[in-house]
Amino acid sequence: MVFNGSLNTLDLSWNSIGPEGAKALAIALTPNEEGVFNGSLNTLDLKGNKIGPEGAKALAVALTPNAEGVFNTSLNSLDLDGNAIGDEGAKALAVALTPNEEGVFNTSLNTLNLRHNAIGDVQWYDASGIKALAEALVFNTSLNTLDLGRNDIGPEGAKALADALTPNAEGVFNTSLNTLDLAGNRLCGIDRDGRGTYDASGIKALAEALVFNTSLNTLDLQENNIGIEGAKALAIALTPNAEGVFNTSLNTLILYNNRIGPQGAKALVVALTPNAEGVFNTSLHTLDLTNNDIGPEGAKALAVALTPNAEGVFNTSLNTLNLDKNDIGPEGAKALAVALTPNAEGVFNTSLNTLDLWGNSIGPEGAKALADALTPNAEGVFNTSLNTLILIGNSLGSEDKTALREAVRKHPNAATFKLIV
Repeated sequence: MVFNGSLNTLDLSWNSIGPEGAKALAIALTPNEEGVFNGSLNTLDLKGNKIGPEGAKALAVALTPNAEGVFNTSLNSLDLDGNAIGDEGAKALAVALTPNEEGVFNTSLNTLNLRHNAIGDVQWYDASGIKALAEALVFNTSLNTLDLGRNDIGPEGAKALADALTPNAEGVFNTSLNTLDLAGNRLCGIDRDGRGTYDASGIKALAEALVFNTSLNTLDLQENNIGIEGAKALAIALTPNAEGVFNTSLNTLILYNNRIGPQGAKALVVALTPNAEGVFNTSLHTLDLTNNDIGPEGAKALAVALTPNAEGVFNTSLNTLNLDKNDIGPEGAKALAVALTPNAEGVFNTSLNTLDLWGNSIGPEGAKALADALTPNAEGVFNTSLNTLILIGNSLGSEDKTALREAVRKHPNAATFKLIV
């Protein structure tokens, strides 16, 4: 590999190479005394290899500027998912991403996957790893995708990351990160099984950071038990305040399995619903609320944001809404159908193109309402924007499914319409 100049992608996932294998690879990637190293490899996948902290440290050497300021400048994507690198490994990688005394740091790595790596600040973890990574983010200008999912990051770690995304006293903060995955952590101190003590300080800090951050466009917070309080905090960041200020960069928010309930859904709806001045969040395009127990009440609230009001104004930015397993029932489905169905003036929601209602017990009533939205009314007007509708697991009979399929068959976009029943 030291001399190979053509290989740019190497996938060694699930090969149990261990620390020694990682060290061998690191030698090829690290500038030697003559400054020679592999300069072609840009993607290295080492997921599931048990490299541990020692393996991570060796790889970090390749990425860290040496005394002469030389470092590997070709590697831009490193996947270390499931390698138990721990806080020690995380700290070593953070050094590579942090400006040294001369202000030099790794400027080539843009994607780093540290999922499933025993990094965190709850239970026996000391927070040193996540804090080091967060400090690196403050000044790092190259990393745009960071996956920290399935670790044990709690409130302290969340606050450290929030600090990196928020302007400090000198006005400095991270402006390069656009995708942050924190799925399956313990941001509010509660694990996925509901064990622990709830602490909203971390999620509130992250939410406050969103108000000022202008680079982050994808935030995955699934399975963090943020609850109603967490949903409300995020809603504040996404809702135009009295001065009309709100987060304008986030376009994908994943809140799968967070126990936000109908009240949490209602809070988020405020951000999506045009206010008295007709202002609403115009950046959020994808919202995943799977398995949050929002019920009919939460679905009806979301429908309000999507339904043209008396002035014909409605949310025109949201195009993907995932409400899997929320028990919205027929009433919730009918409310959403109203948003999609042309009103007396022929106005309807024209932005939503994907609606996932898997496992919601919408029944025949809900199915009929959705089918009606796709069927021309007396004036020949019908919804032409929706192109994906997922209704698996909704207690629908053969007649209900036939009616839906018939509505799609007659739809002008029938060739591309995706109906899953």
